Parts: sequence; C-alpha cells; structure tokens
Amino acid sequence: MSELYLTDCYLKEFEATVESVKDDKFVTLEKTAFYPKEGRTTLNIMNMELDR
Repeated sequence: MSELYLTDCYLKEFEATVESVKDDKFVTLEKTAFYPKEGRTTLNIMNMELDR
C-alpha cells in the first residue's frame, strides 16, 4: 500500500482502487491518505464515491 500522507499531509482528495471489502463495511485500498490511528492524531473520517 502506498501512503500518500507521507508526501502530502494536506491531501484532501485522491483516487484509489479497492483491493478488498470485508463484511460489507471494511474497505482496503491500494493507497491511502489516512494516517494510522495512534497517539494524539485525530480519527480520519471519509466519504467514498464509487466509480463502477
């Protein structure tokens, strides 16, 4: 997985391919702009638009 936040910490939009979906609610993307939840970082919330 490519971590886009390492090159642009202010990134607000990006396109990615879905690698897997589990239980109809957990999505794994091939790249992400979301920081892992740790320490004092705030929780990332996202909206997804699907292009099928």
